[in-house]
Order: sequence, then C-alpha cells, then structure tokens
Amino acid sequence: MVLLVNCCHKYVARNARVVAAVAALLFWTPIVACSSVSRGAAVSASTSTAATVSAVSDVRPTDGNDYLVCPGIPESSLKEMFGEEVALSTESSWRGTSCRASIENVTVFRSRFGFAREGEGPWDVPFVAHGPTTSEFSFSGVNGVGEAQIYNGTPRGHGTTAFTCDDHYLVMMVSDAKYMQGDLLSNLRVMTQNSLPWLCQGQPVPGLGMTMEEVRPPWASGSSSSVRPSG
Repeated sequence: MVLLVNCCHKYVARNARVVAAVAALLFWTPIVACSSVSRGAAVSASTSTAATVSAVSDVRPTDGNDYLVCPGIPESSLKEMFGEEVALSTESSWRGTSCRASIENVTVFRSRFGFAREGEGPWDVPFVAHGPTTSEFSFSGVNGVGEAQIYNGTPRGHGTTAFTCDDHYLVMMVSDAKYMQGDLLSNLRVMTQNSLPWLCQGQPVPGLGMTMEEVRPPWASGSSSSVRPSG
C-alpha cells in the first residue's frame, strides 16, 4: 500500500512538472510572438520614415573637384543619391548647361540650368518627366518658386522639379527611382536648395567661375511667363 502511494505521488509530481512546463511554454509563446510583431512594426516604421528623407546632405559641397564634370551639380550629391558607380557627363549649348548621370548606360538623372523666355521655360525642356502628383515649394529669403511633378507608381517612379528666380531656372529629373536612395522629391528639393547661391543670389556657378549674369546670352533679356508645367 505504501509502495502504491509513493508511486502515485511520483506520478503526480512528474505530471505537475509537465503541466508547469507546458503552461510556461503557452505563456511565453504569445510574448515572443508579440515581441516579434513589435520589432516588425518598428522596422516597418523605420523603413517608412527613411523613405521620406533625403539621401542628399543639405550642406552645400564647396570642393571644386565636385563640379569638374557638371557645373553647378555636385558629383558627391549624385553619388549620395545613386551610389559610387554613377557616371556623369555634361553638354552646353545656347539653351543652357545640362548634366546627365547614368548607371551601366541607363540614364537615371538629368538637369539643365539656363534662362527662361516665352516657349523656353524649364517645363519646355525635352527631358522633363511629368507626373500626376504636383506641388509647389519655396525657400525662405529667396525670391523664387519651385514646382514638382512626381510619379511614385510602377513600373518605375520618376519625377521633375523646376525652380525659377527672375528668369534663371534649374530643372532636375530622376528618370528611374529604383536606382535611387532616399525620397525623390526630398532629394531634388535639397539639391535645389544647395544651388540657390549661384542660381538666385549672384554667386559664381561652381565649375564655371562666372555668375549667371556673366554667362547670360544676348537673347535672354528678361523674365518669362513660360515657367509653369504644360502637362
């Protein structure tokens, strides 16, 4: 009889330990799951926040080597947007000075600065990419206005910003956002802001060594009304 009681006690004790272990497992599993969900939500929120931030530094590059290829457009800013493998080229004509950035022969960025006149404003530049999301922007203390057209859909996001002060303009376009770091509009806004000293405030264009007024062509005699999007 004593042996039977001892066996029963051992059986109950063993099963109590099993039940306790199972209860602990059931208790901790939801906590681990919740912890995983919380971490996932935090990562998602962090990714969402990062997606709306500019990859371009708002400290204007002053190293002259940054402008050896593209006057006015710093190479370091384009590398912040597109990576070290981006390749730059430029061309100048009576219409203005243009810059092109490519990755493996795919054009990912283009820009032009020049002077607006009727029929020759920034939104008349052939390479501009129009988009359904439009907005205006400006900068404190600067007499000028910027406009943006952005498309964030598939198969490729793209967009254009154009900033005009008097008849000076700078237009920039990203043709394929999948190659780009940071938010498209934020990137172009920061690059525009870094360009204001030479575009709107009379300082020499980096890489040219002359101001916008010193390179003004004979036909550019005043401000233009053709500075708004045509599509």
